[in-house]
Amino acid sequence: MNRRRARLAIALAILAGTVAAAVATVVVVRHRHQTSPPLAMGTMEKMPLGPGNPVGFMVYRPAGYERSRTSYPAIVYLHGFGESGHGDALDLNVLVSAGLPRLVSTGQLPPSARGFVILAPQSSGPVDDPAVLHRWLATALPRYRVDRDRLYLTGISMGGQGVFDYLDTYGDANEFAAMVPISGAFVARPVPDGVPSCERMAHTPLWAFHGDSDDVVPVQNSINVVANVDAHCRPPERLRLTIYLDSFHNVWDRTYDLSGRTDNPTEPEWDPYDSDIYRWLLDHRRHDRPHP
Repeated sequence: MNRRRARLAIALAILAGTVAAAVATVVVVRHRHQTSPPLAMGTMEKMPLGPGNPVGFMVYRPAGYERSRTSYPAIVYLHGFGESGHGDALDLNVLVSAGLPRLVSTGQLPPSARGFVILAPQSSGPVDDPAVLHRWLATALPRYRVDRDRLYLTGISMGGQGVFDYLDTYGDANEFAAMVPISGAFVARPVPDGVPSCERMAHTPLWAFHGDSDDVVPVQNSINVVANVDAHCRPPERLRLTIYLDSFHNVWDRTYDLSGRTDNPTEPEWDPYDSDIYRWLLDHRRHDRPHP
């Protein structure tokens, strides 16, 4: 009798161990299914100046773009003065030395940015002409499967000024869903007071980034537009400004590669870099915005 009880106890122990192992296996399998692999890098291509192409540019297309029929969110990126050129095949090589094109060319584009189409027109400088950009957009955007409700504008240094200038020229034309100027100057119209226009500046969500010790474009340029619009224009969505402490002109690397969220302290009186900039862009769509 004791032997039977011993055998029964052993059998139950084995059965319990088998069930526990099965449960553990199921848990592991479920955990694997919940973790999706990061989105693969897409490809970047030169589109040089030429017949039917009034502005030379580079275009990044997400992985699988050629096989897909879907429309993609898109970022229009405006480069800095150091990447200026005439848009021919040779000059376009300069674009990959900074900003979003550099992250693409080095394979460092964050996974959350890899699902965008990225269009990077090249300007001959010293500033981006809003009218030229406006005409180019009308010819370039129809060539790609771009979701026009998820179209965004960003730029660095000279390109950051280009973002401000474009918004100050065209206002809320229901064109861009959100904008991100980085280390950019703001020269408002009309000149003598330099105060942003509520009519033009207050209706497009905007998140500016700047270094507190920028010796090329003083941080006050970004403060002027963000503080004035938020204080006097009652924007439907408050404009945001992140100021990196102990930082000079180049704060775009840490903004675009997302390292600024954890590795770089920011001015506590302004907005912390507390969310993925690409996910913040995707939170905004044109059709969701109230219009003036």
